[in-house]
Amino acid sequence: MAVSTDPSTGLRNLISRMPTELVLKIIQHLPFNDGKLIQSIRSAHPRMKAIFSNYEYSITSKFMKKELRHAETDFSCVGGQISLDWLADCVKKYDIIDDVMNILCSEHNFMAVLPQNGALAHAGLLLLYRLLSIGQWLKSRQSLLRDLRIKLILYRRRSRRQDHVYQVIGT
Repeated sequence: MAVSTDPSTGLRNLISRMPTELVLKIIQHLPFNDGKLIQSIRSAHPRMKAIFSNYEYSITSKFMKKELRHAETDFSCVGGQISLDWLADCVKKYDIIDDVMNILCSEHNFMAVLPQNGALAHAGLLLLYRLLSIGQWLKSRQSLLRDLRIKLILYRRRSRRQDHVYQVIGT
């Protein structure tokens, strides 16, 4: 009996035989951080990809409860469906807000935000993100309406030309 020395073969066998509940339990105890570890685990094996696609909402909600409790209220999700990609995007936005807050509240800043106003500045930055997402949504709706109007105008022109051709042929 030959024993394989390749560790990836043993790992593939372990992943393919491990119960889904155990895999989910292991995943939920991992730190989310910026989501790169979770993304790499997702793409490590076809079974892991299937588990993530089947249980993505559950996994995402566990990470939200554990690390990012206010992500759903602070940042709207596109289409109303939370996902691991959306959660990683929320982490990036939180990191940007934290960096801006560090600069605004720095002792080296000449016009630094006072400590008692820090929470207000933080809430203002979250509000700016919300307004930006609403603005992008409105722009997408406006461009969709514009495209529909253009299609309607082109359709009317084409139908008028066809009516004109029928009238010329008929006379």
